[in-house]
Amino acid sequence: IVQSITAGGTTLIASFASILNEEEINALEILESGIYDYHAHAEGATANNLFIYYEFYHRTSGGTETLLGTSHDSGELTTSEADIDLHAIIESEKAFVSGDRIVIKVYGRNDGGAAKNITIYMEGDTAARVEFPAILNVQTVFWDRTGTVLSPKTAGDNIETTGAGVFEGLTPYNNGTADLGSVGFKWRSLFLSENITMTGNITVGGTVDGIDIATDVAANTTHRQDNTQAHSDYLKNDAADVGVGLTLTGDNTAADTAYVPQTLFGTDASPPAASGFTKGSIYIQYTA
Repeated sequence: IVQSITAGGTTLIASFASILNEEEINALEILESGIYDYHAHAEGATANNLFIYYEFYHRTSGGTETLLGTSHDSGELTTSEADIDLHAIIESEKAFVSGDRIVIKVYGRNDGGAAKNITIYMEGDTAARVEFPAILNVQTVFWDRTGTVLSPKTAGDNIETTGAGVFEGLTPYNNGTADLGSVGFKWRSLFLSENITMTGNITVGGTVDGIDIATDVAANTTHRQDNTQAHSDYLKNDAADVGVGLTLTGDNTAADTAYVPQTLFGTDASPPAASGFTKGSIYIQYTA
């Protein structure tokens, strides 16, 4: 930017304002007191009597500007592009809300008797910038992994991260309709304080309270269906029971059919005499 500077006076070279509603700027809450730095590249048409300085402003969303500080003058400019660092001391902090903007105004000072040009450079490899202390709300810039409510999750709202503890305190949206999609991470421990309603199937690859569910269910099914094993602890309603000397008092398809012992044996040998039975005892011989 090239600007002619009035002889014996000062002239505005350029004004710069932060981008309206830029996320990082809207995250600011307070412009703190301290040293505000403006870095630029500049040169003069002559090597004498030309200087630059800048002013720092706070502009509200309604357009009202407040001057917060003015920098010192630069050193005397030369006819070669040079790095310039200007500092303004801001003595009082300023509240900053969403929609406000930061404005700097760069001026040229000419102590000579004739108007002369000053050129300032920006972008490219100049690294022209303003640096200042401020307090910002990090939740508006970064996703807070502790207690954040995904409200609601929409297509494309992917959270891709790795590392230990990155999902601690994650709270799914609680209106009962939110869809968090599929998850590819592993919970080390899951603690639930409310009931769970499942509309799909649950596949368990480990144990529950030390019991392998799949193995236990398979063993229980075999136990119920194996007639040989079943005779060791209960009697089944089928022909095998009748074959070892038991008759039924009802239809053998009924689950609660009572059994009446017909033949009583103590061993595989001949039945003992009736007088040999201990009162209250029953002996049943069968061949599995």
